[in-house]
Amino acid sequence: MVVAVFIGVGIGYLLKKFTPYPWLFWLGVFWGISAAILNVYKAYKVQVKSYEEFKERDELIKEKIQKEKNK
Repeated sequence: MVVAVFIGVGIGYLLKKFTPYPWLFWLGVFWGISAAILNVYKAYKVQVKSYEEFKERDELIKEKIQKEKNK
């Protein structure tokens, strides 16, 4: 997350340095923060998917235990 912000700031700094537009620095900062937010969102989606898989496994195990008890 921090790396994305630093890369965005670096790109913004270089754009500001090599062009006559100082606002490009803030554009780079915005890009970096946006990339960090996107990375957090992607990590969240992976965790939700992983949780759902564990939940399904847990339900299957509970069903097997119930079948064993009923025998």
